[in-house]
Amino acid sequence: MSLIKLVSIIASHAKETTTEDGMIEVGFRTDSLVKAVNLPAYLPLSGMTMSFDGDGNCVARCCLATRYR
Repeated sequence: MSLIKLVSIIASHAKETTTEDGMIEVGFRTDSLVKAVNLPAYLPLSGMTMSFDGDGNCVARCCLATRYR
């Protein structure tokens, strides 16, 4: 039984570069996670605070993980 139903994720991995110039780095763990989930995946970007509603939908300042380097 699952207590949480994910509807989106913030994809990152500690001590790993996730993006360069706003584009996801191919071949790293974060890239693998984004490719493995069947959910909208957002990338944390320095200096940007993302906002989500109660249903897990991004409502402000989100970078959807669809752009690859």
